[in-house]
Amino acid sequence: MKPSPDSVPQMQFLLPDLATILDARQPLHRLARRIDWAQFETAFGSLYEDEGRPGLPIRRMVGLLLLKQLHNLSDEPVVEQWTLNPYFQFFCGEQEFQWSTPCAASELVHFRHRIGPGGAEKLLALPIAVHGDQAKEKEVVLDTTAQEKAIIFPTDAKLCGKVIKTARRIAAKNEVALRQSYARTVPQLLQAQRGWRHPRTQPQARKAARKLKTIAGPARARTGAQAARRSSPPSTAHAVPAGARAKTLRRKQSLLPARTPRLLSGQGQGAQGI
Repeated sequence: MKPSPDSVPQMQFLLPDLATILDARQPLHRLARRIDWAQFETAFGSLYEDEGRPGLPIRRMVGLLLLKQLHNLSDEPVVEQWTLNPYFQFFCGEQEFQWSTPCAASELVHFRHRIGPGGAEKLLALPIAVHGDQAKEKEVVLDTTAQEKAIIFPTDAKLCGKVIKTARRIAAKNEVALRQSYARTVPQLLQAQRGWRHPRTQPQARKAARKLKTIAGPARARTGAQAARRSSPPSTAHAVPAGARAKTLRRKQSLLPARTPRLLSGQGQGAQGI
């Protein structure tokens, strides 16, 4: 359901107003006064249903997303910092200091899914709308050397699994028949070798890693040899017909001298010597 509109703020005796006790020179305080929050109420208000439980205030959710971007925080830390920081609360539209959490961390995920890519573009375009031409720069320098990347360290078992899959793909491309494809065995071995850290499953993990190496070596050699033999044209330089080869062999045998047994030749020499 669409969040209820914010009522006119009223002064309270026991809870002082955050706008009066906070430093107006603080950057978040100044930025909160310059942002046109009504545009987000108009743009995202139509994304809610007319019935059901009232949703969380749109300014609070938008403010949390902007704080995430400004301070490079994830969902859980920004929710925790909101409870401790009064400037965060004032930035999100609170009039008095709140001791409870603004929302669950998963609510930010649901809100991002609700606004979609179009809403995310509006949030990214907000600095240009606030600062005007000062936000535009003639030259932008990007340095990604220290940026975190989702790269998995290649272990021996994973490399063996890739070798087996690549060999199977090469065999299928060159129409080479394999005696065994290991299509079911390799996923099971990869799953088993993940437990090498736990003492109970460490022997099974080592056994699975050795099995993968045993399969990867012959698979690579066999597939490469068969693919090379199939792709290369047959050599006719030394091809000799069967009839000519037999004739040449008979001629070589006829030219050889007749051999006598050593025993008889030895006996004859002995007799002559006597």
